[in-house]
Amino acid sequence: MNTPAMLSRTAFPVLVVAGPERQQLVGETLRRIAAELGALGHIVVSSATATDAAALVTSDPSFGCILLDWNLGYDGCGRPAEEILNVARRRHSALPVFLMVERDEKLADGHAQSGAGSAEAHEVGELEG
Repeated sequence: MNTPAMLSRTAFPVLVVAGPERQQLVGETLRRIAAELGALGHIVVSSATATDAAALVTSDPSFGCILLDWNLGYDGCGRPAEEILNVARRRHSALPVFLMVERDEKLADGHAQSGAGSAEAHEVGELEG
C-alpha cells in the first residue's frame, strides 16, 4: 500500500480556464479543486478569457494539464474553447485537457451545447471517441 510519504509527486502548474458564467455556477467546486491542487503543491493559474488562456498556453510550456470551460465565450456560432484546445494540442500533443460541461450539455455526437445543470469534467479523449 502506498502512503503519501512513499509517493513521489512532481508539482506542475495547472491552468484553469473558466468564464464568469461557469465560475458563478460552480464557483465553490472550482475553489475546492484549486485548493486541493494547491495543497498537492501545484500552482493554479486562472484565466477567464479565451484570449488570455491561449496566450498562457502559447507562452508557458510548463502546464501539466488544463481544466477548460467548454462554453467559454460561446455565442452560438464559434467556440473559443475549441481554439484553446487546438493551441494546447499544437503546443504539446499529450497535454491532458479536462473539459467542464453541464450534464445536459453533452450531446450524442460528443459535442456540448449551452444549458444548465450540474457541472462535470471530461477528459478530452472521452468526447473525441
